[in-house]
Amino acid sequence: MNEKLAGFFCRQFRYAPPHFADYVCIGSLLDTFLCSPRTPSTKRPLHVLGAGFICRPISDETPEQFCLPMEFHVLRGKLTRERCAQATGQDLRTVPLGDPALLVSRLFPNIRPKHGKKIGIIPHHADRDNQLLRERIRLTNTPHVFLDVSDPPERFLSELVECGLILSTAMHPLICADALGIPNRHIVAGSRVFGQDYKFRDYYSAYEAEEYAPIDLRKTFITDASLDELRDTYIDKTEEAAALADRISGIYKKIFR
Repeated sequence: MNEKLAGFFCRQFRYAPPHFADYVCIGSLLDTFLCSPRTPSTKRPLHVLGAGFICRPISDETPEQFCLPMEFHVLRGKLTRERCAQATGQDLRTVPLGDPALLVSRLFPNIRPKHGKKIGIIPHHADRDNQLLRERIRLTNTPHVFLDVSDPPERFLSELVECGLILSTAMHPLICADALGIPNRHIVAGSRVFGQDYKFRDYYSAYEAEEYAPIDLRKTFITDASLDELRDTYIDKTEEAAALADRISGIYKKIFR
């Protein structure tokens, strides 16, 4: 992935532990930088380029503060933007929203959706051995495949675009599917995924008309008969996702070139 980023931005990147990083671009990492007795403080600014929070605030009564100076260029969603504004006292209403995973088609231009008939089922790594996924998704006449989020990005995406519908307990496969125009739905298979639905609500809040409606497999089943409804009720976000990606890409290129 580092090679893809380097080629796209004409710049080399390397990993740094959170409190030694200059940039945080993707993922639910902002909780890491909130002040706590065990959080080191620094005067070194952190540039935020699309990250978000993973869970709700611990307390509504205790104000949150960051342990280092923050510069916000892109934020994942409205929930994150509101919390960052409260934590810093800044007016962040003009900071663009969107998850950087929406850049997937720019980083992998040769990977295009095939609009196949297979159903892609993608467990979060915390749900990898969750039997509820197999017990509650009962597809007897529809081809389906389980995809592994730990596969190399190009291999994973090559399998994802073979599918005509994505069901995932992990967030970034859903974001990639939105960017590529593949119908998808967040499914919930328990409480193993840390933060529950917070980061999902944050991501979807970046869209104008999106209504977040996950399917809780603890309460229902997914069968062959329900697939058409899942496809029909999906709100196509390809154009809006592309517009968000354009803004993110423009900001990244301005900063990194």
